[in-house]
Amino acid sequence: MFKRLFWLCVGIVIGVMSVTKARAYIKGKLPESVGDFFFDKDPKNLTLTTILSLFKDFNSSRKTHESQLNSKYANKYAK
Repeated sequence: MFKRLFWLCVGIVIGVMSVTKARAYIKGKLPESVGDFFFDKDPKNLTLTTILSLFKDFNSSRKTHESQLNSKYANKYAK
């Protein structure tokens, strides 16, 4: 159990770091006006905005999947 939790945490940290690095690289390569349009102007909050963005994406997909499962199985087992 501890190994699974450890590797889950390692995976989350690596994922957040890689997305943060990729966003910083893309922001550095884009022209300033385009970068300001897509990204926050404050580079200090890049990791925080990345984590919040990933959390919002996870929640939206979770809610969509949950509603699909509810509609599929609620009618089947309601009888």
